[in-house]
Amino acid sequence: MMEIFHIWLVINSCVFMIAYFLLFLLLKYSYKKSILICSISIIIMILSEIVRIKYVFYIAWIKLVFSAFQIVVIQGTALLLAEKKDSYTFFIGLSSSNFVLGGNILSCVVLVFLEDIQLAMATCTITNILFLLWMVSTIREICRTVISKEISWWLCLVPCMSYVTFYLLLYFPVPFEQRKESLFAAISLILTVVLLYALVLKYVYGRMEEKWLLWKHLISQAYIKGIEVQSENIEAARKEFQIIWHDMRHKNNLLIELIQNQRYKEAEEILYKDIERLNKERIVIYCENVIINSVLSSMERKAKSMGIVLQIKSTVPKQQEVNDYELAMLVANLIENAINAVQKLKEEERIVKFMIKNRTNEYLMLEVKNLCNEEVKFSKNSGLPISKQGTDHGFGMISVQEFVKKYQAEFDCYMEEREFIVRILISFGKNRN
Repeated sequence: MMEIFHIWLVINSCVFMIAYFLLFLLLKYSYKKSILICSISIIIMILSEIVRIKYVFYIAWIKLVFSAFQIVVIQGTALLLAEKKDSYTFFIGLSSSNFVLGGNILSCVVLVFLEDIQLAMATCTITNILFLLWMVSTIREICRTVISKEISWWLCLVPCMSYVTFYLLLYFPVPFEQRKESLFAAISLILTVVLLYALVLKYVYGRMEEKWLLWKHLISQAYIKGIEVQSENIEAARKEFQIIWHDMRHKNNLLIELIQNQRYKEAEEILYKDIERLNKERIVIYCENVIINSVLSSMERKAKSMGIVLQIKSTVPKQQEVNDYELAMLVANLIENAINAVQKLKEEERIVKFMIKNRTNEYLMLEVKNLCNEEVKFSKNSGLPISKQGTDHGFGMISVQEFVKKYQAEFDCYMEEREFIVRILISFGKNRN
């Protein structure tokens, strides 16, 4: 009967771990194909447990080997099902074995103290069903939409160490049937693990919320900066118009006087000089989008004042799929950091090349290039360069990271010989959460 009970525990564990994968992972395949993969995984694990129980049930180290094999199978299933092989996928894979421990331990308590195998098996199944339903109703959406983007690799140690502790407590070197008091420690430990998971999720969610508030603050600053830039342009245009109006009034009087005195040659020279000045001082329009054009104009003036050449290629429509002010903030940050990077270079090398191209309903691409003499170190987590001026400077700015995350952009940042290159690509056709 004990053999049947152990097989029932494995069947329950496999089924609920797989259900957990299907509900919490961001799946690579359709549900139909995913269920087929899961079914094969369940069959492999159940068959391996039947072989162990039939031939080597009482050998402790053999159980350890079979358990390791089952962990590899379940973790491999998670990696195969997941769209991305990242820290979130590993966390879900490792956590799955923890989330079925509650039902397993309670069923063991019922078996040991009430000596009713059928009731113990029912306890296992009912507990797992209730716990799975509770997780789906409370944390599934948070995990898929928020935790999946913020979980760190080191947090994967929590489910890993929890499972090892439970295994050593209940099965190795002596199984719980021969040491009933270990079940009380297991119940206490499972409550501790539940609390630990709650704290981990709260910590990750708190970090995400902190970043979101900072992102919101940066967006507000971008709105204010955008208004300031546009106000400066309007004021500059007003002053220029006043000067032109003042000059035109005097020149018109002068032209009238020259024409009346038949001094046509002098009048002609004045008109040609005006035409030449207008050609030199014509307003540069980088794109149709007023906000992006204002930022590009502002950054070009800043670069020029610092003796830096800013080469701009821009195609941005009036209406676009991304928020104008978020994009403006990103553009300003990228160009400003490139300008700062070339300040110490030779005069002929102080060149920043910036390109932005937005094809409606297709893609948005940004590219910044500049020469760089210093060694650049990149963050392993974000892929962004690590600023030597601190977290509030350079490409380490939170605005770049959050923009890339929000729009699920492809981000590439690297050195090619002496040239530092940043590319950001958003494909508007792909699905976003």
